[in-house]
Amino acid sequence: MNTARNEWLVTAALLVIAVSFYFAPALFAGKVVWTANTVNWYPWKATATRAEFATPSFTPDFSISYYPRRVVLSEAWRTKTWPLWNPYSFCGAPFLADIQTAVFYPVNWLLVGLEPIRQFPPFLSVHFIIGGLGLFFLLRVLGVAGIPAAGAALAFAFNEYFFKKIGLPTFLATAAWAPWAIACAYRVARAPSAGWVAATALVWGVTFLAGQPQTVIQIAYVTMILLAVDFLTRRFGRSRRAGQDATSDAVDRGITPRGVGALFTAAALTALLVSVQLLPTAELAGRSARASLSYETMLSGSFHPVEWIRIAIPDFLGTPVTKDGWSNLFSRGNDHFLRIAFSAISAGTPVAILALWSLFVPGIRRRVLP
Repeated sequence: MNTARNEWLVTAALLVIAVSFYFAPALFAGKVVWTANTVNWYPWKATATRAEFATPSFTPDFSISYYPRRVVLSEAWRTKTWPLWNPYSFCGAPFLADIQTAVFYPVNWLLVGLEPIRQFPPFLSVHFIIGGLGLFFLLRVLGVAGIPAAGAALAFAFNEYFFKKIGLPTFLATAAWAPWAIACAYRVARAPSAGWVAATALVWGVTFLAGQPQTVIQIAYVTMILLAVDFLTRRFGRSRRAGQDATSDAVDRGITPRGVGALFTAAALTALLVSVQLLPTAELAGRSARASLSYETMLSGSFHPVEWIRIAIPDFLGTPVTKDGWSNLFSRGNDHFLRIAFSAISAGTPVAILALWSLFVPGIRRRVLP
């Protein structure tokens, strides 16, 4: 028990130190997090120099969407009013019903005393740490040894997806909870209990309230695929060992029908927990212009098969920061959405190579996996 606790403490300490070091200018030196170059807009554009125009700029949504939402939410906190309506967007627009405002997300409540622009550095830092700890938890649930799990946690905390989504905080926040959600689902499926059902519902609820429902759907897809693979591989393994080890089922417990039922119970509890956000969001979504988008328009935002290479080499087709991207040569649909980044949870090419190498080296595999 003490060993497990020490592993958690050491991993958490390493994550806090590493993340704090990276975000130190914004956390401790008065800098701000801002992904878009404002000289691309008026009135700043009128007087900007050529050097200012050359400054890297990406994810303008941070400036024109996420920061204004923080201002409205902070104003509601300050005046102790429910943020039901945003009077500054067009002629007014629903605010709480917009799930990306994340009004009910607990992490946002912890930032209530800060100015809107000062809320982003701790918000981002906390989610880098949450993501790293979550992967450590997931790997320990899967039986990976403590030291490799800690190393993987550090790699995951600084993965490519998190960096690309710094300007889209709800994407980052939701993805940070992915390993926690998957790990809890594994625990419930393998060893269901009332406590773990409640914990799973709570984690999935927080994941949804973080503000990016499509990411939650993607996490659910991944979870179902992983559970199905786990079930099939264990069942195949047991059939091969039949008659060789009479105690194998007791030692190597896999997914059970009772566990599947517990997962459905957790899903129902999750829906109940998030209904305060889900119901108004569903009403708003039905009235949104995006509710009637064509298939060709939606397809234009998906990546081309050629871009699979970016899973191994993230910047193979360029990046919006260096302004050398050429992925738009591989168009899909009606080109309504311009794809300038590939959203893969990659820890970088060196880590991917090391991971693949370890899978094919028996000595390393035996030390890492159970």
